[in-house]
This record gives sequence, structure tokens and C-alpha cells, in this order.
Amino acid sequence: MLPISHHTYRHDEPTVPLTWYRAKLDGVPTVYLVCKCGRRPPLSTSHDIADDGTVTPSVWCHPDDGGCSFHEMIKLEGYAAV
Repeated sequence: MLPISHHTYRHDEPTVPLTWYRAKLDGVPTVYLVCKCGRRPPLSTSHDIADDGTVTPSVWCHPDDGGCSFHEMIKLEGYAAV
């Protein structure tokens, strides 16, 4: 399992590889992964996140969708369920 650090995302910052942040998607609290390729997929819409930050199923930045092929089981460090 790959631990992913929390990052407070700011639009004026360059991409920080393999971090995560919280934001709202259509008014709903959502967790986003910042992949090493710069993509920011919302995890909360397609994955389950346990209270300890473990994400299931595995996270895949699919190359067919313009991703980089990153594919791992991850755990969000410092995650606390809201």
C-alpha cells in the first residue's frame, strides 16, 4: 500500500506529485488525488475511503483517459472522515 501525503491545493501552485486534497464537487465534499502526471481525479465519486484513509479499489490513472498508468493501492495519510 502506497501512503499518499495530504496537500492543501492552491490553484497558483505547481503540481505536487502524489498528494491529495479535499474540495467540493457540486456542493458535495470530495477527495481528489493529485497524480504525478498532473491529473486530479475525484476519488470520492468512484472509490470507498475507510476512516483510516485506505482507498478501495486500487487507484488507476488509466492511459486510455490521458493518464500516466499509475496503478496502486493507496492510503491517504492524515485522512479523517468528515
